[in-house]
Amino acid sequence: MIGLMLWDWRRRNRWYQQYLTLAKAYAGLTVTRTKNFVGMAFPPVISGTWQGRQVKIQTTFDVNGDLYDHAVRFRQWTGKKGPSLRKIPNMECTWIQVGCANPKNMSLYVATGLGTVRGKPFNQAFAVGVSQGHEAQTAAVLTGPLQKELLDVLNEKFLSDFETFALIGNSLIYIESGRPHGEHRVARLGRMLDTMIEVGNRVDAA
Repeated sequence: MIGLMLWDWRRRNRWYQQYLTLAKAYAGLTVTRTKNFVGMAFPPVISGTWQGRQVKIQTTFDVNGDLYDHAVRFRQWTGKKGPSLRKIPNMECTWIQVGCANPKNMSLYVATGLGTVRGKPFNQAFAVGVSQGHEAQTAAVLTGPLQKELLDVLNEKFLSDFETFALIGNSLIYIESGRPHGEHRVARLGRMLDTMIEVGNRVDAA
């Protein structure tokens, strides 16, 4: 039992240190870590302002807090027959939130379907939905770098699973299953954050 607790402590500490390294690359972002009543650390959270945009990167179980609010708004838009914000409910996920003004109140999602196959081009690998009247802005939001990052996540051989990319209200949301094990995963979160900042600029300029 003690050995298991020590292993878990070391694992969580590595995770925290990796998040610290990521946050240091973005002036204005900080890492916070809270503990439960028995002293076990909750997953670290990166938050703050980068290039004028509110940013949050965190790992949570199922949908709670801010992610729950996003999920409710997402369901109100897509309806009962549309996709959910979470593809794999009741499981741990890591998500990035980037704030944007979204002056045209556009809504958009990129999701996978039951027939999704790795190795396919973007338009065959993903299902894309956009709010009525905003179809012309879709190409401006789904930039080449964003498509590449999403395809890289989908085609990755490690234990991660792309869930959803969405524009909901004043937030861009990216979700993948599980937690960012390893430096390569944390580096990918950084690339995704950079890409989402640029997408936010395009959304606000649309």
